[in-house]
Amino acid sequence: NLQKELKALLSAPVLEQRGRILWRSLVAQGSHARAVPVVLACFFLRAAQSGVHVNEEVLRSFWPQTRRMDADQELAQDSEKAFLPLLRLISESMLAAMEVDKEGVATVAARVPEWLAQWMAEKPEPQEDDAKRLRVTKCSDPAVAALLCGSYKYAGYQNHGKAVYLKEVSEESPEAFYLYF
Repeated sequence: NLQKELKALLSAPVLEQRGRILWRSLVAQGSHARAVPVVLACFFLRAAQSGVHVNEEVLRSFWPQTRRMDADQELAQDSEKAFLPLLRLISESMLAAMEVDKEGVATVAARVPEWLAQWMAEKPEPQEDDAKRLRVTKCSDPAVAALLCGSYKYAGYQNHGKAVYLKEVSEESPEAFYLYF
């Protein structure tokens, strides 16, 4: 039952555990920049397919344009750390918007609302934050230097509380590497 699953997500240990797993999955799929609308759309479709009506007005009231822009900016700056409170808000907004139809039949088509589809399709504004970048310039071993030297950007998640960086691919350095501590 989707309602039970969403209510379970509101408990801190479950939110943290499942939220981190979900975040890593979104990163692996390249969907982390649009994590909030992607997860909202998935829950919306699951509700519709389960015969649960989602009141679009209630759902949208939780996500006005300014809140959507703030969520995008929070994810761009703090990524995984920002995702967990946003996942809580996603769960709360879906629970508030879900209405079980008296006949148990979905009263809406199984497609996401237009505003949510547009939010998913928007390209996130690039955040060129120097604090989220690093450059490896030297290494005592020439063979290792050939592989590791170059520019790295924050990958959007952490390993044991430390930032993970992804090497930027270029003609001089065509292989991608992760750097973490």
